[in-house]
Amino acid sequence: MHSSLMRLGALVSAGLFLAADARVEVDPSKHDVVKLNPQSFGSVIERHRDWQISAVYFYDDNTPVKDFNKVNEVAQQTKRMVKIGAVDCDENRALCDQNNIKECPKLVIYPRNPIPQFIYEGKMDVHDMKKAVLRYLPTELVKKLDTANVDTFLTTDASMPKVLLFTEKDTPPPMFKALSNEFRKEMQFGLVNVKKQADLAKRFGVKKAPKILLQQAVGKKPEAYKGEISYIPIADWVNLHRETFSRGGGFEESAKTGSYSESEAPSRPWLVQEIPEVTKRSAKHVCFDGGEGHCVIFLKDGQLSKEEEDGLVELKNRFTSQLENRGAKLRWVWLDVSKEPAWAEMFGIAKFPNVVVFNPSQASSFLQVR
Repeated sequence: MHSSLMRLGALVSAGLFLAADARVEVDPSKHDVVKLNPQSFGSVIERHRDWQISAVYFYDDNTPVKDFNKVNEVAQQTKRMVKIGAVDCDENRALCDQNNIKECPKLVIYPRNPIPQFIYEGKMDVHDMKKAVLRYLPTELVKKLDTANVDTFLTTDASMPKVLLFTEKDTPPPMFKALSNEFRKEMQFGLVNVKKQADLAKRFGVKKAPKILLQQAVGKKPEAYKGEISYIPIADWVNLHRETFSRGGGFEESAKTGSYSESEAPSRPWLVQEIPEVTKRSAKHVCFDGGEGHCVIFLKDGQLSKEEEDGLVELKNRFTSQLENRGAKLRWVWLDVSKEPAWAEMFGIAKFPNVVVFNPSQASSFLQVR
């Protein structure tokens, strides 16, 4: 019994000795934290400050391993969303001095330029550290959408895919902000609050939030994400749908006048409107192109109301089902005569609202519906 107790005591003592002697060792095969040195610090952290959010854990031989493990857990939970690194100040004293590290351990957060780096002063627990880093993800890359701007959003830069988040909140979660940051050059991101924009949720067939839809190109049916709600699976799914987008292509206007900036790129809302509006820019695309079929034009002095649009959609669906086997084709559009008075004069109509059935292949052939 005595010898057994002695052996147990020796094992406990050895365990305590090993625990006291343990030091932080960053192992790429085991940890999501990236070990940094003076050379890699520049390429991994400083070079990407214009868009990347980073945090670096500066440690030494006296840093408790349990504290480092908490930082590594933050790195696991934010993988690909932000960059988490670590610097051994015993091996890289000059690098730590350059970052104003007077004692270890310290966590330094590096927001996007021009916000300066700073030493994190909060609690060293996973939740608080994670929250402190993720708060600097950009919000301006996600556009809030409503019925007034959604068509412009979907058709500006028409060949650039659009990713839509339907949520019950007004602001995007960190995961979606990180997506918009990672794919900022290849895709555009929008947010729809389903509580405030019920019409948009209905239009896109969204019955439950949160939900992510990706529209590959204008006119294509959006595809819904059906996988696990975590960053890497969603980012991998988005990446599969990424298309190379060359700004300056895809628009007749840009082909003539050169490429547009993001704010100047012309939109083509008629491409996604169920009842397209006839304007000078859209006319040849939606009706006045000499194509087959007839145009049913709803003329109104002012903006089309939601009730009027719903009524026209109902008529469109009814006539489409009745005519689909007869070889007849109708294109349903509307026109604001206060913005385009010349067309009202052409049709000889003075009272509104009104309806005209127009044959685009015979410009002089139209029928006023009374």
